[in-house]
Amino acid sequence: MQANKYVPQLTPKEEQEEEEDAAYVRALQLTAGTVLAMVLKVALELDLFEVIVTAGPGNAMSPEEIAARLLTQNPQAPIWVDRILRLLVANNIVGCTVESGFDGRLSRKYSMAPISKFFTKNHDSSFASVVLLGTDKVYMDVWPHVKDSVLHDGNPAMAAYGMTAFEYQGTDPLDVCMSAYYVGGKERTEEEFQAIAKDAGFSGFNATRVFRNVRHGIHQVATNLAAE
Repeated sequence: MQANKYVPQLTPKEEQEEEEDAAYVRALQLTAGTVLAMVLKVALELDLFEVIVTAGPGNAMSPEEIAARLLTQNPQAPIWVDRILRLLVANNIVGCTVESGFDGRLSRKYSMAPISKFFTKNHDSSFASVVLLGTDKVYMDVWPHVKDSVLHDGNPAMAAYGMTAFEYQGTDPLDVCMSAYYVGGKERTEEEFQAIAKDAGFSGFNATRVFRNVRHGIHQVATNLAAE
């Protein structure tokens, strides 16, 4: 017969203190929400998830090893990589192990966490392109105009670009390029892209070139759409 495990009962005052502590922690998390989004954006632009996944299941990489794969001459790159990944670790986005060297100094090694795969670019359910699109300058520049739009019955996109969001989408090549990918970030086949073009009212498309978009760190296809 198993003995009942004693669970101490909190007093009303202790329960109130616990609730206040939980509310404080939650509020603190919310204040850092923008920071996390932008750091995640940088991690995607630097392909940090793509680098770490090459270590293989259960293996980890040091900031120095990761930075060496970035093809940079910046001697401070490992420090930057370490800072970026430490924030992601604090939010359980990547894994981390801490080791003590012969000199007693602590060093960190980073690995893929269960959630990490959703930020690699060719996973079927990747959110990489969603993060990059949502944090793109085109969208971020609209937010400073939201307050005035609320107070004065305005349009944030109109204030930022002189046209509505739908009108601006037709002028931004990013929107055309992003259509080359699923929402999850996996590249579409030529047949799938052809079907999208026809569904949109075009007779087809011609791929003109493939280029590296430095701003977003993803390969994208520039296209010419042929109107019917």
